[in-house]
Amino acid sequence: MKRLITGIILFYCTLPVNGQDTTDIVDTSRVYHIIGMNTVNFINQIIYTGYQPFRYLLNYRIDFGQKAIRFGLGGDFRRYHRSQFPPFQEVNRSYSYSLTGRFGFEWKKEITGRWEFFYGPDQIIEWGKEKTIRKENISGIETERISFYKEINIGVGATIGINFVINKRIFIGTETNIIVTYFIGEGNSFFSTQTTQDTGVSSQIIYPGLIWLYVKL
Repeated sequence: MKRLITGIILFYCTLPVNGQDTTDIVDTSRVYHIIGMNTVNFINQIIYTGYQPFRYLLNYRIDFGQKAIRFGLGGDFRRYHRSQFPPFQEVNRSYSYSLTGRFGFEWKKEITGRWEFFYGPDQIIEWGKEKTIRKENISGIETERISFYKEINIGVGATIGINFVINKRIFIGTETNIIVTYFIGEGNSFFSTQTTQDTGVSSQIIYPGLIWLYVKL
């Protein structure tokens, strides 16, 4: 954990921060608006691939040539239902949903005519909630218990990736994300109505495993 946090801090420190780079970021002489779609999440809605949903569904970039400002938005919703018959007559229903957003900067370097390398920092915020309802009927006595947990994460990340340019308007890409967040969570269990809270730091490395499809408007 300490090595991962130190690595992200060093990554931020090595980013271009001089006056010339800051001026280039807001240079509007060449501005393109780019929309990116997470293809795996959308394919899963049609044909289940077994790949777990990625945290971002859509990306939006304001592109200034070799630099860009980017935004990401994602979310997930799941339902789970399980019934267990005699002797316990138990029914479990679970619901979970989450929202994720990021804001960051990006620098690009051309590798060849069609391949390019990009990297940059992100600011990240995430919110999620899970609720489970358990109904039991034991010897004719019905009971209902509810548990829930909700959490908010705020943190930073570093992104490294590559793009392949198909034509002037369309390109595809993949990326690796290193994320460190501070979380605040609260919830209760089936056996206690008392709400408990917890806080901490979590980290995650998301390796390339999906293809982004980008369209330049």
